[in-house]
Amino acid sequence: VLDSELWSQIFDKLLQAKPENLSIKEKAKYFRTIKLLSLVLKDDILNASLLKEKMASLSKNFSAISDTIESEFQQEVEEHLKALQRIFEKEKLIEEMLFVDFFIYKKKVLEVNGPSHYFVIFDGNEESYLENRSTEFKRKILELLGYEYYSVSFHEWFALDEKKERLQHITNKLNKKIPPY
Repeated sequence: VLDSELWSQIFDKLLQAKPENLSIKEKAKYFRTIKLLSLVLKDDILNASLLKEKMASLSKNFSAISDTIESEFQQEVEEHLKALQRIFEKEKLIEEMLFVDFFIYKKKVLEVNGPSHYFVIFDGNEESYLENRSTEFKRKILELLGYEYYSVSFHEWFALDEKKERLQHITNKLNKKIPPY
């Protein structure tokens, strides 16, 4: 367990970061760090009020960063769909009840799932991701309605460095059914 002074230094470094100046990959790392620190706070390891104030300040950045990551990520996926010459509609209302990120010809749905769509599970040095309940529910509803559901997750996407790899990733997803879970 780290002492309060060391935690304070960690928070100070995070607060000094200017999220708007970070690359999308760096924003995702920043997002995960804040999420991990919030888990530490929930476990009541930290009791110092100053640290809790700093965490509250970081949490304000957390929402803005999450939205930015997802919108930039979605724009990037859209550019790749265009490059693949796929016929699609973005932000389409399906069955008058659900909006999907991309509706692709012949009842295919492609969702762009950023950090807010997952629970992060830490096991030692390993990090894994599990769909949150609302994302899982939406996927199940769409599948019950007869749509082919595909997702591009931020942790898969940002592990790929080159445009060519990302194009291939989307092509692979859309050409064969790969369970998102």
